[in-house]
Amino acid sequence: MVLSCILICTFFITQLTAQETDVTIIGVIHTANKVRNTELLLEILKKEKPDVLLSETDTVSGYFTDRFTMVTPPSWYITARKLGLAKKMPPEMDMLYRYQAFNPNVIIHPFDHTIINRKKFVHNQETFEQQWTTDLNKAYDRNEIPDNLAPQHKIFISYNNYLYNLYEEDYMTINRPVVTDSLRKLMQIEYEHVSSLMKIVPRLKKYGSQFMDQHTYWKTRNEIMSQNILDFISMYKGRKIIVLTGILHKYYLEDLLSKYQTNKEFKLNNLTKDR
Repeated sequence: MVLSCILICTFFITQLTAQETDVTIIGVIHTANKVRNTELLLEILKKEKPDVLLSETDTVSGYFTDRFTMVTPPSWYITARKLGLAKKMPPEMDMLYRYQAFNPNVIIHPFDHTIINRKKFVHNQETFEQQWTTDLNKAYDRNEIPDNLAPQHKIFISYNNYLYNLYEEDYMTINRPVVTDSLRKLMQIEYEHVSSLMKIVPRLKKYGSQFMDQHTYWKTRNEIMSQNILDFISMYKGRKIIVLTGILHKYYLEDLLSKYQTNKEFKLNNLTKDR
């Protein structure tokens, strides 16, 4: 009888570990609106029922310990949040705590490249983006864009308008494969077109060095993120893993991870209403 139990248990464990790991990357926007917020993201997670959640942050963000486990918010902060006196978390971080309360067995880890003083990092990126965009618009308004780059510039503007409009959409919409493909194309056009503009248009030349540095860092950061995700996939074989990341990272991570699906025995899935 004992031997039979051992054989049954061994068979069950073998079947469980032999299962293909299920990985879904959910693109998010780090701000909330009526169709994209903590409650709606929580509904998606409750439906998906992940075993493992990977969050686009790091161990120095204040949300995770150096052992990659989530920090429990102090009681004063919880009270302040209820009274509306504390600053809100990004919707995906708030959702992680809410989902952990719903499913205490869920495993939650950060997977981003370590960024010291993330708030300052984001502020510097946003400032640079605002400055060069302002000068880019001035160059366009004053006919400083060379004629040979004008057609590509119109395409570049249309893709950026597309991205801007996405910020009003819900989670299911921004995670459609056609959106991921469009953002991949946008980033390709931005690199090629903006690089050309910064070499030719006098008003934009001062941004060239920083633009290239940011592009190199963007590439490095995504590569580190994907490697961290692969490490977690190896650690949690046969589990259902959901990765939460900004929508502009999603296409890059999918491209980097897809080549390892066979070797690492996992499958990348799309977020759909039918799942």
